[in-house]
Amino acid sequence: MNNKPDNQEGISVMRIRWVLMLLLVPFAVVHGQDSPCNQGRAVWPRVDPRYDWLICVPEIGRQRGIIGQCQWNVSEGYGGGVAPLGRLTPNGPYGWIVTHKRCDTTPSFQELLLYRSAGGQLPDGKDYERIGPREILSDVQFLAAGDWDNSGTEDLCCRVQRYGDTSAGNHTGYEVASVVIFWADSLGHYSIDDTTRLECDAQMWLGIKSGLGTDRNGDGIDDLFIITDVGLSDGKTVEQARGRIYFGHHHKRWGRDGVSRAADWRWWNIPNLYSFIKEIDQDGDGHKDVAWFGDNNGYQTVSVWYGDGKPGIPDTSAVES
Repeated sequence: MNNKPDNQEGISVMRIRWVLMLLLVPFAVVHGQDSPCNQGRAVWPRVDPRYDWLICVPEIGRQRGIIGQCQWNVSEGYGGGVAPLGRLTPNGPYGWIVTHKRCDTTPSFQELLLYRSAGGQLPDGKDYERIGPREILSDVQFLAAGDWDNSGTEDLCCRVQRYGDTSAGNHTGYEVASVVIFWADSLGHYSIDDTTRLECDAQMWLGIKSGLGTDRNGDGIDDLFIITDVGLSDGKTVEQARGRIYFGHHHKRWGRDGVSRAADWRWWNIPNLYSFIKEIDQDGDGHKDVAWFGDNNGYQTVSVWYGDGKPGIPDTSAVES
C-alpha cells in the first residue's frame, strides 16, 4: 500500500486495490506481506504513521489459515481471536489459543485450537491441541486462564454450548451453556475427561460475558472472576448475581477434594451492563485493578475496581466509573 493519494485518479486506484484485497481475503495468511507494518524499515515496536490504531512489532513467523466468516466461498474462519496464555508449565513452552470457525456443520460452530511455542518459531498451523467436547456440534469460547489448583500449570476456563441442549427444560429462543474448567496435567495438556462444570444459581448459564483469572482475595492463589447474565431453569429465566468469584485452592479442584462447584462470592448490583473485564494496574500502586468495559443504554462505559492488596473479600465500594 502506497502513501495516501492526493488526486481522484489515485483514489480510484486505491479503491480498486481494496476491492482486490477483499476478494483475496479468503486465501490470505494471518499476517499478509502487504501489511502496512512491512513497508519500510522501523524501530520496533512502533505506531504506523498512517494508521494510528496499528502497532507494528517484529514478525517472528506465520500460521496459515482461511480468514473470514462462513460464506459460499469460505470453508472456515481461522484466527477470529487470539488469546495468549503465558507459560503452560513453570519452565515449559508458551501457549496461545486461536479461535476456529467450523463451516462444515449446520449450524456452524466455533472451536478452540491450542498452540505451543517451538524452538523460537511458530508451530505449523496443523500442530494444535483442540479444546472442547468431543461433539462437533458444540460452540466453545475462551474465557480465562489461571492456576486455580496452585499446581504450577495453567488451567483453562471456557464457555461450552452444545447444540439442542435441553438439560434445563424445553425452551425457545435461548442458547444455554456451561462454564467448564479444563484442568492441566503436569505437562500442560488438557482433556475433556479431566474437567469441572461450575455451578450458577440456575440449572444452566445464559449470557456468559467474560472471565478473568486473578487473585482477588489476596491469598497468592488465582481465583476465577465470571461476568454473566440471567440463568435458565425448567425452561424459564432465573435472576442471578451478575458477578461471581470462585476462589482457588492449594492442590484442590472445584467439584473434588471437598471443594464446592458454586461461587464463593457474588455481586448482584454491578453498576452497568459490563461485557468485558481486564486486569491492569491503573493507578500504578503495585496492586491489581480490574477494568470493566460495557454498554449502558447505548453509551460506552468504563469502570475500574481498585485493588488494595489486602487479603479477604473484595471491596465493591472501590469501583469508580
